[in-house]
Amino acid sequence: MTLAVIINVETKYVSSLALLSAVRHINLPVLLIDCESQDGSFNWFCSLQRKHPFRLITAPRRPHGAALDWIFQTVEADGIIRETLAAGASFMHRLVLNDFPQIPAIGRLLWHRFRIPGLRQIRLRSLDSFRCEYEGHKPSYVFFDTGAQIIKC
Repeated sequence: MTLAVIINVETKYVSSLALLSAVRHINLPVLLIDCESQDGSFNWFCSLQRKHPFRLITAPRRPHGAALDWIFQTVEADGIIRETLAAGASFMHRLVLNDFPQIPAIGRLLWHRFRIPGLRQIRLRSLDSFRCEYEGHKPSYVFFDTGAQIIKC
């Protein structure tokens, strides 16, 4: 089942606009998730439920990627996304140290060179044979933004 999901974290007016727009303009059920708001949001949305059809639940406040993981594991979601999450992927952002991925301790030591201004620009090509390839490149590190690891899978 496809549904529209709106996450509220103390932004009840902005979330209300998104909610009312979704209810009015798309032909999908709408789920609003209130994440520990302290601004009266939950009661506000309860009052809106009397006039508009949507489902309202509460959830703990989490970083964005962790909230997406929770939503897709808890709310009825696409089977492929659930399988991908069950296999260990995540919507969370993460940093992959790629200089020597076979031995993470060495990779962490090599990562420290990026803290030294003169060493940041030096590319250690001799490590290319150890690095994993990402989209045709062998970078020293890869930063997966929110959801990027899911798309990669």
